[in-house]
Amino acid sequence: DGYGLRAHALCPTTVVGLPIRSVIEASRRYPQLAMNLLRMATARLMHSQRMRSIQALPGSARLVLVLETLFEALGPEIPLTRRVIGELAGVVGETSIRLLSPLGKKGIISTKRGRLHVADPLALADLARRAEARA
Repeated sequence: DGYGLRAHALCPTTVVGLPIRSVIEASRRYPQLAMNLLRMATARLMHSQRMRSIQALPGSARLVLVLETLFEALGPEIPLTRRVIGELAGVVGETSIRLLSPLGKKGIISTKRGRLHVADPLALADLARRAEARA
């Protein structure tokens, strides 16, 4: 909490802190570690830029892109409500539920007691590609 940051874990999580000097020393001794850290940092930067670029998109497009991101990270079972997914996309709860309903009717997603299941990942990926093309 002293860093002014908060995080919510979606599954059992362990947080590990490493002194920066130890990381630098290990990177010098193990160049592959330095390369892997660089790859991870680059992927996070690209993800951050992607999230910034979608801010101007309509709510439905943002929801689809957030769903795709959650699917990639967690698999087909997403332990979040439609309301929480809407918050992640910057959409009000009731609007989120209304915008996600057509995806359920098309068989792309289904919901049950605080969980969302991606039933058709290919259709979701196709919608995400189209949404991203608008960004």
